[in-house]
Amino acid sequence: MGWGCQVGAQESPLLQRWLQNPPDLWSDIENSPSFATKLRLHLNSRDNNLGGGIGVEDMFLGQSRLTLSGGYEQVSPDRPAYYTNLRYYFLPLGSYVNLAPQLGYRSVLHSSGVDVGIQVVFALSPQSADLRLEQTFTTPGTTTEVGTTTISASYALDRQLSVHSGIQWRRSAVDSDTLVRLGLEWRL
Repeated sequence: MGWGCQVGAQESPLLQRWLQNPPDLWSDIENSPSFATKLRLHLNSRDNNLGGGIGVEDMFLGQSRLTLSGGYEQVSPDRPAYYTNLRYYFLPLGSYVNLAPQLGYRSVLHSSGVDVGIQVVFALSPQSADLRLEQTFTTPGTTTEVGTTTISASYALDRQLSVHSGIQWRRSAVDSDTLVRLGLEWRL
């Protein structure tokens, strides 16, 4: 029995690498993200109007837990929307669940200004499938405050390409709407 294990170890390049240089699993969990930086192109729909958008999600800044995201979308000429934000992920980046407060700028509905919120990421299959829940407030505490709730999901079709879908509810004291998205994401 012991002889079979020795022969198997000599023939396995992976096992040889592990024996020569054992991986630091704790460091991998702490620093290797379970979700990828992605470029997104999508179609969207609001009130039977079709539009499109582009964005980048979770571009890591150096070796930190801080990411930069941004995007632009338009459904009708009177309602373009764009945003940019910074997120800081609290839990180890390799976790299956992560929580990130965010701060940025958003123009949505009739409001533009500071945008604060939080996002929860569920890595259903690390680097392959995730579910995101996000709540933000644009110009919080003012008469033009807009609350935005987003639920989105991504599923990898191959190593570089994913399909993305989402629904977003935007509410203010004077207006509200719902936006549905479907598109593709490329891993950067």
